[in-house]
Amino acid sequence: MNSIWIILAGVLATVITRLAVLWLPKKAKESKFLFTLSKYLPVASFGLLIVYSIKNTDISSPPYGFPELIGLIVVIGFQLWKDNILLSIASGSVIYLLLVNVILL
Repeated sequence: MNSIWIILAGVLATVITRLAVLWLPKKAKESKFLFTLSKYLPVASFGLLIVYSIKNTDISSPPYGFPELIGLIVVIGFQLWKDNILLSIASGSVIYLLLVNVILL
């Protein structure tokens, strides 16, 4: 039951932050702070996602974190090549899941 409230809070926060931009006055939309925030926040979110995804990787036993490392290399490679976060995350996730569930059974 708590997970429903957590999901609803996340949805509500997302909707409010998406709609808040429409309610801001023109002067606030042109602020240097919001420009800087919009420039660096996606990169910070991407970094946080990477750290969170590899935080529990056990490198002392097989497969020694190789699926995570290969998935991370694929994500970074696609990001540098195509500059598309959605494509980068999706491709890295697919490669990781294939490595863990199909190849490294």
